[in-house]
Amino acid sequence: GAVTGNLAVVFNDHRKGLVEAGCRLCRTHLHLAVSRDGGASWRLMGAIDEELTTGVRIHYPTVMQVGRQLSVAYTRFYLSSDLGLNSPDQGVRVAHLTLQQRNTDLVLRVGRETVTQKALEAMVDDFIRDTPIAKLKKFSEHRWPVLTAALSESFELESLGGADFLKKKVRLARYMKQKIRENLIANGTDSSEGGR
Repeated sequence: GAVTGNLAVVFNDHRKGLVEAGCRLCRTHLHLAVSRDGGASWRLMGAIDEELTTGVRIHYPTVMQVGRQLSVAYTRFYLSSDLGLNSPDQGVRVAHLTLQQRNTDLVLRVGRETVTQKALEAMVDDFIRDTPIAKLKKFSEHRWPVLTAALSESFELESLGGADFLKKKVRLARYMKQKIRENLIANGTDSSEGGR
């Protein structure tokens, strides 16, 4: 039968033969994507490992779900003789990711720097989709700190620094304001510019 429900995939998010920032012979950008519709559409949620060093190999992930947690095991090594012989940063690694209260909303517990803009935008998209129009109308009139507090109440962001982490994300603030306006217009509700 057809696959339905929530799916997660971990993959190397680049073309074969990546040449980026001097990273020759690399296999990197190990990213996580989630589908809520049996694989018909996917959302990039974040990066698990992103090192850009010539000859780095970050690959062969295996994903297992236990309760509300995804565990991702993968291998990491270097092709270059120096790092390949001497670096302790090689071998099998395991990253633990937490499934949040809303189906497959994910916040990666592997450091702030690994949470991508796309992952944060996906969080905002989910928040807007699940928020009643009347409440969105009120949010359109609020400044960014109020919205970060609302996001922090809806998603587990403590490991990233909570609302304080989001307050510094100016690009995300613009994205959220724009998406709220678009949603209100699509629902026939006038939107104002609101706070910034």
